[in-house]
Amino acid sequence: MPPVVLLASESAYSGLEGRVGVYRVRRITGEPAKAILENLFRGSAVVAAYDGAAEEALRVWTEIARRGVNPFYYMPVDPAEEGFSGGLSLSVLARARASLLAAAPSPRVGAVTSNVFGRVVLPVLTSEASCLMLRGCTACVESCPRDALQGKPPRVDAGSCSGCGVCTAACPVSVLEMPGFSFRPLEYFLDQLPPNGVLVPVCHSSYARLVKRLSAESPGRRTVLLPLPCSSWLTPLHALQSLYRGFSVVSVCDPGDEACSSGYDGALRGLPAVLESVSVERAATVIRGIPEATQLGDSALSISRPELVHRVARAYSVDALNVGSPAIGDVEVDTVKCMVCDACSATCPYGALSLVVEGDRIKLVFDHARCTACHMCEYACPYGAIRVSYTYRADRYGRRVALADDEVARCRMCGAPLGSMKMMRHVEEQMRRMGASELALRQLWLCPKCKLRGLSESSPGD
Repeated sequence: MPPVVLLASESAYSGLEGRVGVYRVRRITGEPAKAILENLFRGSAVVAAYDGAAEEALRVWTEIARRGVNPFYYMPVDPAEEGFSGGLSLSVLARARASLLAAAPSPRVGAVTSNVFGRVVLPVLTSEASCLMLRGCTACVESCPRDALQGKPPRVDAGSCSGCGVCTAACPVSVLEMPGFSFRPLEYFLDQLPPNGVLVPVCHSSYARLVKRLSAESPGRRTVLLPLPCSSWLTPLHALQSLYRGFSVVSVCDPGDEACSSGYDGALRGLPAVLESVSVERAATVIRGIPEATQLGDSALSISRPELVHRVARAYSVDALNVGSPAIGDVEVDTVKCMVCDACSATCPYGALSLVVEGDRIKLVFDHARCTACHMCEYACPYGAIRVSYTYRADRYGRRVALADDEVARCRMCGAPLGSMKMMRHVEEQMRRMGASELALRQLWLCPKCKLRGLSESSPGD
């Protein structure tokens, strides 16, 4: 985690009373941009509060990126934001942004490139091993609106990437991320704010215009801005996290910006307290009319991601929801292809799939509340019978659902279960095609103990 430096002009310093929570405030004694850059290049993250911070922010972010440093690590706080924050003081806004940066990983140099979209921050892979574990997964590659990802593990084409962050929402194991911003830093940010407000992630390119617009046309709601290199950095999972903490979400991103992506691409439709890709001109009207979110808990870090989705969906009476992010998964099985073997259940790291023998039937059982949509089962299935989607279904949550079943095949000597009849016959057919002996075929239908007993009885000298 990087050290966080809080800078303030003389007028803002008195409002901050020299300290913001655990952070000591330093006076700006000259050009603000120079002081900001000096501290950033020493390895600190910076929050700066001064009149005109919004107007100057884009120039500062551009210069930061030009020097090869991630602009996420600079957060301006313009005193004008107090006018539409529903009574939140400059100190509270500064503390929230400082807490966000303090919980982020240290700034990474070299994650910034220059291309047709300007200076952009590139996604980073935090665990190559976890990515390779999902052998057939190409979710991030398929999600990229610019075709900027290739290969396995994914490589970023620096010339094509717009830095939108959409790929990070698609990663089933959350190892592809935009440097600095993740689930935990956002939680720390929300910790500093009273609930029942509107969180507005806004692109760096739109931040100054949005501050000006909301200052002139107050939305009449507690509105808290979260400036990000691209508003799509706030994924559907982050939006659910915000709803759980009591914040409606309005993502502001002007369609005219060539670097902007399609955002959530239909995810979370059905949740009226989440709206994406709202223009600066419409922001005040949309914020004014968006339904108020109800705080459902004090920390989204203390519950599982499937439970987070369930609680939010239940609060809004949503029976089915396309989450669009690896938070919860729904599994569908092609019963024609499925052999009811244990390839998927043995691979699932969360116990969402299991084989259960009930009498003369063997069943593949799915527990929706345990599934995080990691796709491990899908890639483990040798028959291509499983499909996983980022979908929540109220009718399945909290229940164990049989996705496929078959007759139990039993040992022909002792009657112990061997697996599904369908799988055993499939294996027998493959062995016959390969010219297996009759002895080998008879051994197939015996349990391990009976196979050993048979070998022992047939051994010379017994």
